[in-house]
Amino acid sequence: MAPVLFELLGEPFRRGHRSHSSVVVRHGSDGRNVHDVTKQEAKMKFVLLVYQGSTPVPSSDRWQALSEAEQKAIYAEYAELNKTEGLAPGLPLGLPDPARTVQVCNGKTHVKNGTYLAEGAAGYSVYEADSMESAIALAARIPAARLGGAVEIRPAEKYW
Repeated sequence: MAPVLFELLGEPFRRGHRSHSSVVVRHGSDGRNVHDVTKQEAKMKFVLLVYQGSTPVPSSDRWQALSEAEQKAIYAEYAELNKTEGLAPGLPLGLPDPARTVQVCNGKTHVKNGTYLAEGAAGYSVYEADSMESAIALAARIPAARLGGAVEIRPAEKYW
C-alpha cells in the first residue's frame, strides 16, 4: 500500500535553525509505523556576499603591484575553495561604476547610477552547511576577507 502520511519529527524548522529530524512513513488506515528513516542533519543554505574593499582585483593598480607568484597564489586559493563540498561558486560581479540600482515608487521607476550600498558587492557564492560556524570558517578562507575586503554571510530563507 502506498504511503498516506509523512510526518517530520523533531524540532520544527525555525528561522535560521535546522535540527536533527527523521521521517516516519505510515501506511494504511491503522497508522502503524512501517519505515523510519535514520536521523539526518538538515543542512542550511548561506549566501556569502563578498565585498571588495581594497582587495586587489585583476586589472586594478593593486593587482598589478602584486608579483606574478602572488597573483597565482590568490587564483589557486579561489580554485581550492571552489572544490569545497557544499559550495556552489557564484560569479564575480563587475565593477560598481556601471551598476544601476532600480526602485519603483508610486508606480514610477527610478534608476540610480551605482550600487544600492556605498560598498558594492564584488561577488557571491551559496554554501550548504550544518551551521553558521561552518559558513564563518569557509568565509575566513576567502582571500578577499584578509586582503582588504569582507564577506557577509546571510542564511537563505525560503519564503515562497
